[in-house]
Amino acid sequence: MMRARRSGWLSLLFALGALALGCGGAVPGGGGGTIRANPPSDAGVDAPGLELEAPPPPGITARGLGEDEASAYAAATQALAGELLGDPRWLELLELELHSRERDPISLERGAGGVRLELRLERERAAALLASLPQAPLRLQAPGAWMEVLEAFVRAHLRRLSCERGRLLFEQECEPPDTAVFDEALAGLGSRLSIVSLHEGGVPLDVEGRALRAPGARLLQGSAPVPSAPLRVESAAPGQQEGERVQTDARGQARFASAIGGAVWDGPIEVRLDAEALLGPLGEYLRVEPLSLRGRPTNLGRWGAIVSESAQGRPTTDDVFARALLAAFSGRGLGAPVSLPSADAHGLRGAPEGTVQARLPALADGEGGRLDVLLVVDVESVFASRGGASRIWFEASGQLTAYDAWTGEVLLRTQVASTRDGIGELRADRAARRALAVELLERLIDSGRVRLP
Repeated sequence: MMRARRSGWLSLLFALGALALGCGGAVPGGGGGTIRANPPSDAGVDAPGLELEAPPPPGITARGLGEDEASAYAAATQALAGELLGDPRWLELLELELHSRERDPISLERGAGGVRLELRLERERAAALLASLPQAPLRLQAPGAWMEVLEAFVRAHLRRLSCERGRLLFEQECEPPDTAVFDEALAGLGSRLSIVSLHEGGVPLDVEGRALRAPGARLLQGSAPVPSAPLRVESAAPGQQEGERVQTDARGQARFASAIGGAVWDGPIEVRLDAEALLGPLGEYLRVEPLSLRGRPTNLGRWGAIVSESAQGRPTTDDVFARALLAAFSGRGLGAPVSLPSADAHGLRGAPEGTVQARLPALADGEGGRLDVLLVVDVESVFASRGGASRIWFEASGQLTAYDAWTGEVLLRTQVASTRDGIGELRADRAARRALAVELLERLIDSGRVRLP
């Protein structure tokens, strides 16, 4: 009897179990709860009481759109560099095969808008690329004297980049290295650099405000010129390209395209060391004071003179007229003349006007903005008359030709004479030449052909 009762209870339990399974696990009277078997651990659902590892971070994917496959691939590569490295400009510094058509996934879609490409780097491949950054070949293009400092600086930041991007993208464990020593070395290099204008005082302008020379700059390290360095125009005058980039020549000089003969100058032009061309995304670490190039009208304050003096038909070396001319300029606040190289002065003294005009532009360039106006003066003094026992009258005459040094143009051609007396021939002669200097300067200013500062 007991065995029959136990057997009945077991049958009832099995029946209830079957009913529960057949109804999707619902337990009668259980308020809608469920009974489920624990899934296998690889099904992506945590089993009660088990600790499962999180799935690894995914790889890197980037897309690009272009008119053709080549341009789309280039755009996608730039985007991929941004995703992996944080800034696509790193590719300008590194010899790095970021994506391989043969080894890495790529998908292509053609449509009315062009070609769409999707590039992918699997996690292992992307992590390996980041790990290889500190040893990657560099594409540094810089003056040879800077290479050691720049390479050490870039390598230090590549080690830091490798760690930081690995931590961010793939949760890798590392400690970013300190770059302070290398940053200070680069800052020291920048502190020794300066950018100066090729034209003292600014770009020379004609009477209509047009540039007489292409604006230019020189890069110096201390006092030494720096060749093969990139410079960039950040803001431009009319006729110039914003962001124009040039490289300094063997003398450390660079000239920028200019609107010579075209639009009126309305600068200024700001010239910077193109640190981005040198260091890509690290360019902000190399700081050099920019140069603001401004235009300036040519004027009589930047003058030079070639003077030939004679008295009574004989050359004289007392320079009475020349010294009086200097005093007259000084009295008008025009300053001292440019001291011309002796070879140039000798070659121009007594030369035909056409020869002077042909040689002057090169002379102006060589003076670097210090010479705007050149005066060529021939002075002759002669006995005029006697006014008593000891008083003598002398007449000094001067032929003046004033040239625009930048163009060779004749600004003024004039003849002036001055008569003065004195006790004795020597005093009368010198008084006449001194007066002539003052009169010649006044004639030049009154002509309106030259501008005052």
